[in-house]
Amino acid sequence: EDVYINIINAARDYLWIMTPYLIIDYRMREALILAAERGVDVRLVTPHIPDKKIAFALTRSNYLALIRGGVKIYEYTPGFVHAKGFLADDKVGVVGTVNLDYRSFIHHYENAVLMYRTKSLAAMREDFEKTFAVSRRQTPEDAKKNVVWRWVCEIAKLFAPLFSPPLAGRGKKKTRKTETRGPQNPARANVIARKGARRRGQECGFRGRAP
Repeated sequence: EDVYINIINAARDYLWIMTPYLIIDYRMREALILAAERGVDVRLVTPHIPDKKIAFALTRSNYLALIRGGVKIYEYTPGFVHAKGFLADDKVGVVGTVNLDYRSFIHHYENAVLMYRTKSLAAMREDFEKTFAVSRRQTPEDAKKNVVWRWVCEIAKLFAPLFSPPLAGRGKKKTRKTETRGPQNPARANVIARKGARRRGQECGFRGRAP
């Protein structure tokens, strides 16, 4: 989360974000609003067609405060957005598996690549612009719709950390088995498990947008 907060605070021209889930805390929300208030073109792309209704409701419950703060929110109308990306000022970009939710920031081993002044940033910008063209910008009126459901979402925010994607429809959590060759040695098994955890935390990857 600190990496993203630093990118938001350093943005001067524009900050474009694509995320399937928008379940953020006060710190992230205020950073986005402050960036918009100082003149940065802050845009968020979220799905119009959800994969998990509870996560989608919590995502939309953040719209009104952000829109009132000057943040532009677009819903990708052709389908579900599964990309996770940040792009700022044609200088820095991040792509990977990090959702804008509590579990990605705190609990999970996530992978992402941070790029600074690379040629790939131009391709990211082009993809964002094509996505904006087929997305619908949300208005305060859109955010105010379904008043009863909005109140339900406000109550659900109290339990938002529990409603991030893993508990919002992915089913049972898969566990990893640590195998050791040779004689069973608990001390050696613990060392291998710790090394594996560190290695997984250092890996990088990318997950694209699914129509």
